[in-house]
Amino acid sequence: MKKITVIRSARSSYQVIDLYCNIWSSWGFEVINHIGCRDIPESDLYILHIDLSVIPSDFCEAIKSLPRVLNGDILDIRKKRFGLILKPESPYTGPVLVKTNCNYGGFPEAAYARSQNSNCPDRAIRTLNPFSYPIFKSKLDVPSEVWSCPDLIVQPFLNTKEKNLYFVNYYDFFGAKEFSGRIGSRNPIVKFSNSQIDEPVKLPKLVRHWRKKLKIDYGRIDYIQQGENIFLLDVNKTEGAGDIANYMDDYKFLAEGIYDFL
Repeated sequence: MKKITVIRSARSSYQVIDLYCNIWSSWGFEVINHIGCRDIPESDLYILHIDLSVIPSDFCEAIKSLPRVLNGDILDIRKKRFGLILKPESPYTGPVLVKTNCNYGGFPEAAYARSQNSNCPDRAIRTLNPFSYPIFKSKLDVPSEVWSCPDLIVQPFLNTKEKNLYFVNYYDFFGAKEFSGRIGSRNPIVKFSNSQIDEPVKLPKLVRHWRKKLKIDYGRIDYIQQGENIFLLDVNKTEGAGDIANYMDDYKFLAEGIYDFL
């Protein structure tokens, strides 16, 4: 019986990884959820699943001695690493979107900082509601404090709009198993939870190239496609499971990707 250990920093709400764990257990694997970076049990495979955009240094050190760690090579998914970021002097003149540099409005980082009593930063981490990031007609309308805040970024607002829906493309994968689609919403901040349509799309080669370059074993990449132009939006290693009931068959298919690593 193969043993899989999922390494976490804390207990969390139900996520896609929890569905994977249930599926793998039903297939006969021994699955262990391990909280923290000490006394990690010996296993055939490890999965680094920490709901933070930047993996804490103690976890980075802990996994160095482990033989095979899924997502062990992608330790920083902040948007400034790969996103299209504007500066006040940028020549872009269209509408812009203000987001947090970290995923999900910066809330996971803010919560983690509060939980680390001795290592809590001197300043509070700036957060934004990830379901209502502010949109401005021009970068000239962006408040000056946004430009000076290290936790916030300004990006071109590039969502594709068709009729009355805004669209964002996604690429879900685990090992060699993958599927891609696009979701449409009346809300310009497109999320699975507010989408009215979800349809399959052909995956551009460039997006798969991004994944290879980022060295990410499982997760999701969100992107915008406008004709021949493709823009990376977000990289997600710890997908939530709020709408999982609509994608059970898809995630059961992705769960088979574990065999690529065992």
